[in-house]
Amino acid sequence: MRAMRVILAASLLAAFLGCLSVADTIVKLDYPNPGEVQVAGFELFRDGQVVVNAVGFMPRHMDDYGIYSWIIDADSRQPVWEMEDAEGESYDGKRHLREVSEELKLPRGKYEVYLYAVHEGYVESVDGDFFTLFGIGFSGRDYRNFEKALDACFVSVAADQSDKADFGTYKVADEARDALLKFTGLGDSEYIEKGFALDKPLKLRIYSVFEFPRGRDFPVDYGWIMNADTRERVWEISEDNSDWAGGGKKNCLVDEVISLDKGKYLLYFVTDDSHSFEQFNANPPWDPTSWGITIFGAGGADASAFSSFDPPERKDALLSMTKVRNDRYLEQPFRLEKEANLQIQAIGEYSDGDDEFVDGAWIHRADSRKNVWEMTWDNTQHAGGAEKNRMFDGTVTLPKGDYVACYASDGSHAYRHWNSAPPFNPNAWGLTVYPGKGCQPGDFKEISSSETASSKDILVSITRIRDNDERHATFKLERPARVHVYAVGEGSRREMYDYGWIVDEASGRSVWEMTWRNTDHAGGATKNRVYDDEIELDAGEYEVWYTTDGSHSYRDWNDTRPRDPDSWGITVSLVE
Repeated sequence: MRAMRVILAASLLAAFLGCLSVADTIVKLDYPNPGEVQVAGFELFRDGQVVVNAVGFMPRHMDDYGIYSWIIDADSRQPVWEMEDAEGESYDGKRHLREVSEELKLPRGKYEVYLYAVHEGYVESVDGDFFTLFGIGFSGRDYRNFEKALDACFVSVAADQSDKADFGTYKVADEARDALLKFTGLGDSEYIEKGFALDKPLKLRIYSVFEFPRGRDFPVDYGWIMNADTRERVWEISEDNSDWAGGGKKNCLVDEVISLDKGKYLLYFVTDDSHSFEQFNANPPWDPTSWGITIFGAGGADASAFSSFDPPERKDALLSMTKVRNDRYLEQPFRLEKEANLQIQAIGEYSDGDDEFVDGAWIHRADSRKNVWEMTWDNTQHAGGAEKNRMFDGTVTLPKGDYVACYASDGSHAYRHWNSAPPFNPNAWGLTVYPGKGCQPGDFKEISSSETASSKDILVSITRIRDNDERHATFKLERPARVHVYAVGEGSRREMYDYGWIVDEASGRSVWEMTWRNTDHAGGATKNRVYDDEIELDAGEYEVWYTTDGSHSYRDWNDTRPRDPDSWGITVSLVE
């Protein structure tokens, strides 16, 4: 693939070296290569009139150009002239070459001129008969015409000012346009992370050009801003704040003003593996050099209150389970010596068909196995790539106690075995826990499963039960109490096959039983069921039972295992 070449300085003709003619050429772009976007900047120091001359290529029986040009205002980033909107005539007796000549009245200011030829991958014929960019018949003759047109097409801008001091040229790449932060001209598979601090509340203008294919719920190139302390997203690109950016239908832009409080923030911008400033696979936007994101001050913002910094590498992970492969179940118990803020980053796969995460993370209490945090659709955002890639990146506050961090994956779409586009940060597929605000290294400690199993709050734990097994255990309550029951088993067609129940020993009566109706889907196969709730029990002695049939149990699954396979069985714990 030919990398897109950008011409940053235009040719200045001999008019600058001698006497000025009636219309002096300011800039001229010519001889484009397939997939190339050429750009040149010119400036008018007073209001005036310019003459635009351009020759473009249009396939026979088509209304769309394959080589064309346009001009944008450097400040507003909006087009002031487009070849596609102009009346064109045949050039040099060739119908596929179209010539346009127009006079434009422009106010003083800076302008950018563009010349573009479609990428060679989109002019190669399919079975010798199709021009894939336009999706209709494009003969070998038209393809040969396209190749010849590369030498004939151009765009020039001339001015009739009487003094050469009335206009000039500049290098577009050197134009910072008073940006506070600028990441533009981005290519494929970019991952940008930059910190900035505000010494006082400021209004910021965010300008971004990116790719948002029609029919998708999320853009494939996009950016967001997070509070550096809380990891809360304070701004992000979405369908609601996006507009068409010109060119291909999937080109979009955001141009909006936001207000941020004093504090530290993190700016992110990511691109996928195609259609970028490096190489567009559809017509580029009006403002291709701004592909990426730029932040300006707005509303008279005090630029001195804005400063940028490089975020420190996150090497201080308290717990890390990443690069998770297919069919994995990982868990790590940990202890919090006091209430703590934990920053959690988790990336996984959400299944619309199952209406749940099939690759996902959660944290539960070590005693009751009751979830205190888990990935949900509502608390996650798009993680880039396929729409099913989702990410949680935020702060969770947990009280003192013992917990278990878990991650489970199904049999497809995981690290190094993607069945669709991977997320922007594939190495983070899994779960990572960092210290949050106020959390000290000694507040968090990884512990073993045996250290949590003897918790005083656990009354009965019968787990990891295999086929054709039946187990029971007893516990005693000195007074009426609430207990938490967590049971995972097998059920289908409204009948349970691996399940548990609790019996009052004094009366021999069952006081609770795991049924299809009182359970929910436990992840994985539809028949995996879970009960996760509290019940009231009187003082007395109780017997807990769990039974399994001859198939689909711990480490002998005949279908997709549940999200929490180690809990296959029943756990009863005292609620504080």
